[in-house]
Amino acid sequence: MTESSEVDHKADERELAHSRRVVGTAKLVVPFSAATAATFVATALQTGDPTRWDKWSAWLLIPALVITVAVVLLPPFHHKGKLEPNALDSIKKWTWTAYWLMVIQVGFSATSALVAVVGLLHKDWI
Repeated sequence: MTESSEVDHKADERELAHSRRVVGTAKLVVPFSAATAATFVATALQTGDPTRWDKWSAWLLIPALVITVAVVLLPPFHHKGKLEPNALDSIKKWTWTAYWLMVIQVGFSATSALVAVVGLLHKDWI
């Protein structure tokens, strides 16, 4: 193995390790985010007649839960053997996908929880 190919291989391994960490973090963050938002929404829905705020918070929770399932079901990445350049490119794309799905999911969860809290505190708005 030449020095150049050894350096490239180490860089590829670092990129792969980083990708695994990003996807692992996303798989850890999204369930907790969804669970927290679901707690706020459930609390809002149990306080009597649901208001528009309560219904909106429940509707906003649906895409958060769908994205949660999608992120948790992402396949594991390459573990053994030599990495092909096209495989590394594919892994990078999946990593960015997982990252942005996590960001979007946290956004939906936070918005859902915020709408539920506003509905609890200010039922007379809207």
